[in-house]
Amino acid sequence: MKKVFYAEANYSEEEIESVLDVLKNNRLALMCGKNVKKLEDKVAKIFNKEFGLMTNSGSSANLIGVQSLNLEKGSKVITPTLTFSTTVSPLVQSGLIPLFIDV
Repeated sequence: MKKVFYAEANYSEEEIESVLDVLKNNRLALMCGKNVKKLEDKVAKIFNKEFGLMTNSGSSANLIGVQSLNLEKGSKVITPTLTFSTTVSPLVQSGLIPLFIDV
């Protein structure tokens, strides 16, 4: 039986070189380097906002996003059944109840 993958990694040579440059030359650049600041500014401008915030992962971004909503603990939040744990974990961490819906 042939496996069907619904996602795959795809990195350009430029992306690989950029990551290698950071890892070889400036380990702190992962948190507060010039490229992080440039990207934050660029994203803020795209969305016409004063600030942009980069995180270490989509998981952290999801957690910040969910907690910024200030939902009451015990509130139900709809989430798809076909998802990753990083969609559900921020809800549970925030005291919310995931409500799985098949979409």
